[in-house]
Amino acid sequence: SAGPVDDETEFFDVDFFAEGHVQLAAKILEAGAGLSRGERELARFEQGAAKNWDIFYQRNTDKFFKDRFYLVKDFEPLRAALATGGTTDVLEVGCGVGNTIRPLTERFPFCRGYGIDFAASAIDLLNSKSRDEGRLDRCVGFVCDISQDPDGGPV
Repeated sequence: SAGPVDDETEFFDVDFFAEGHVQLAAKILEAGAGLSRGERELARFEQGAAKNWDIFYQRNTDKFFKDRFYLVKDFEPLRAALATGGTTDVLEVGCGVGNTIRPLTERFPFCRGYGIDFAASAIDLLNSKSRDEGRLDRCVGFVCDISQDPDGGPV
């Protein structure tokens, strides 16, 4: 019967695995690119995250997540800031289509909401809706990946 090929990084040249082959295969898979299986999966999802979220928002538009009208009630620092009646700036990181900042700027005319997200399609939807509602001057989104340095490297 044939055995594993000489180089342990290659696949096996047999149609079945003997007991020792299973452990060797597990060792090879675990060593893959210096990352564990979980780390490889995480890296794959992180590398494709912006593209995957873009696809999500192209498919679901603004119909998936509900607007967060409860935030003022549940978040005391925001409630206190808005209670002053003065201009209040809110930055939503990972804003998607603006389900947090849009309700705030709708209810509080002195609130300015800025959103950042790496899904360009979500930001397009946010800005389009703000423009249609006449609030683009105080409810606006920007495409930004906060996990990346402006020069392109990881933070």
